[in-house]
Amino acid sequence: MRSSSEVTERSSEGGEQGGAPPRFGGEAAAGAIMLLFALAYLLTAFFIPESSFGDVAVGPKAVPVAIGVALGIASVALLVRGLRATVEPPSEDDAPPQDLRKLAVVALLLLGYILVFVPLGYAISTTLFMMGATTYLDREHLLRNAIYAVVFSAVVYSIFVFVFGVQLPAGILG
Repeated sequence: MRSSSEVTERSSEGGEQGGAPPRFGGEAAAGAIMLLFALAYLLTAFFIPESSFGDVAVGPKAVPVAIGVALGIASVALLVRGLRATVEPPSEDDAPPQDLRKLAVVALLLLGYILVFVPLGYAISTTLFMMGATTYLDREHLLRNAIYAVVFSAVVYSIFVFVFGVQLPAGILG
């Protein structure tokens, strides 16, 4: 027969079944919310009118639908991962919660990016935004941050112009 301390110890470890109960925590909630957003996004993407240019290989719906499908798949994966997680006591190795100041600064940088996007143009505004955000988050690697900013801007610009045929704002460069 077990003592009462053994029973208490076993029940605090997750019971007789040998595991903690599943939970609907942060990852599952985020996955569920993002899945709802993805479904709404996809629904609106299907209402985009067809191209007036006639016979085009890729219509205006293609990219929004692809983004919606990718977002839906990622949301389901996050939801499943969250539902499969178990309740575990926090350990000392867990990362601390993100600093709200970082979030606020990046949000302000994003707002600034939106405001200068058309006047400065895609290339300058995107490079400045990426450089500012990566430098704020990692000040030790300035050269790497500059390379990332320039390469990211050039790659995304090339995809939009040469693959999708979409001209981005030239701003003061045009």
